Amino acid sequence: MRVLILGVRSDWRQRGVDAALYARTMAEARRKSYRWGEMSWILESNRPMLEVLESFGAERYKTYRIYDRELSGPPCPA
Repeated sequence: MRVLILGVRSDWRQRGVDAALYARTMAEARRKSYRWGEMSWILESNRPMLEVLESFGAERYKTYRIYDRELSGPPCPA
């Protein structure tokens, strides 16, 4: 199973909405007999989300990173 959405708007975090989303997602996965799931693309710098998943027993098997580099040179023609 691939879980596409785990995020909750910042003003709704720590109010039970995030916990309800996670609990319902896990309950539905169990009801449908899923035994494995991937929790979408979560950056390694997103410690709060990683800590929530680790508390559920999730194991990291991939690491996603975003690299940033300024490009130099002549501007592209319009």
